[in-house]
Amino acid sequence: MTYQTRADNFQAEATALRSKYDRYSLVRLVSFFVGLGLSVLLFSLHWAVAVVFFVLFLGGFYRLMKWHRGVQEAAEHAERLAAINLAEVDALEHRFGSFPDGARFLQTDHPNALDLDLFGPHSMFQSCCRATTAIGQERLAQYLLEPASVPVIAERQKAIAELRPMLDWRQNLQAFGLETADDPRHLDLLRAWLNDPDLVRGNGWLTLASQLAPWYFLACFAIWVTLVPWPIFLLLLVPIFLILRKTNEQVGRIHLRTAYAEASLAAYARLMQVIEKQPFEARLTSNLRSKLLDGKQAASAEVGRLSFIIRQLNMRFNFFAIFLNLMSLWDLRYVLRLEKWRAAHRDKLPGWFDALREMEALCSLACLWHNNPDWVLPLFNEFLRGLTP
Repeated sequence: MTYQTRADNFQAEATALRSKYDRYSLVRLVSFFVGLGLSVLLFSLHWAVAVVFFVLFLGGFYRLMKWHRGVQEAAEHAERLAAINLAEVDALEHRFGSFPDGARFLQTDHPNALDLDLFGPHSMFQSCCRATTAIGQERLAQYLLEPASVPVIAERQKAIAELRPMLDWRQNLQAFGLETADDPRHLDLLRAWLNDPDLVRGNGWLTLASQLAPWYFLACFAIWVTLVPWPIFLLLLVPIFLILRKTNEQVGRIHLRTAYAEASLAAYARLMQVIEKQPFEARLTSNLRSKLLDGKQAASAEVGRLSFIIRQLNMRFNFFAIFLNLMSLWDLRYVLRLEKWRAAHRDKLPGWFDALREMEALCSLACLWHNNPDWVLPLFNEFLRGLTP
């Protein structure tokens, strides 16, 4: 099946899914108003029946919304797959403008980077790069810039030979990767955070305060409602204000280190999940997958959890964060979760990133070979290599 045929098929699939999504948008709207109307009607008959119905309705409506969102995501994924195959049609005609040119990796003092046109428009990097993450592109650039030993090259060749016919899987990984908008600077901040000292974890009084804060606020609220005027209520909240004031600068520093990596981590988790679900036979690809599965939970789940924790801490960007902090010391609670995550996975995260970036680099070369089936992999003769000056 040609790339053009694949592009047409994926675009037809995306169009059908978009149409399905539009139809069910109306169903969702009607369902909401019908459910709301029935709840009101039942409330006029018996409030308990109405409450039970409304809870069941909300559960069903949530599932409908989730399924509906899944249809939209499937349509978007099919559209990305169509775009990927159209780009490959251009690549076969030596038009590589759809792919990154790697100009940022050019080293003018490298012995052959300029002579061989390794980077820049119409370069070797642009012709073969199918990596969608910043770290994957960086690894592919290292392949082109740094010599490797014969055993390493042999392992890469076996991995590329295995990945070459896996067109559907490679493009699926690439399509999910197109959702990624990572920035190396944000990842550098995250790596720096891995070595920062703890703020809450190991600090007994801050840990205790973060755990007791919601109960303390509820107690103060109950006292205000039943016993005292609102000025007394505000006085009761002074300890929380003092804790927030004392820790605000340190929390802000932690937030600066992690905040902008949240979206990248969510995308990386999805890509890792694609790798985890695919069995491999070549030693290199199998080892990369095993690295992601080495632990109580898969790397995708743990990286996804880190993204979720950072997303909750990112509530600091929201105006209502002050109320969350007053009610529960929200920032400190999620800083504590961040620090617990770091203590458990500090040493593993760089390895998980390495597995992802290595797989993307290998897939790039596998695609290059797939597009040029007459090419062959070089064989290394150690005897002749020893005679080379």
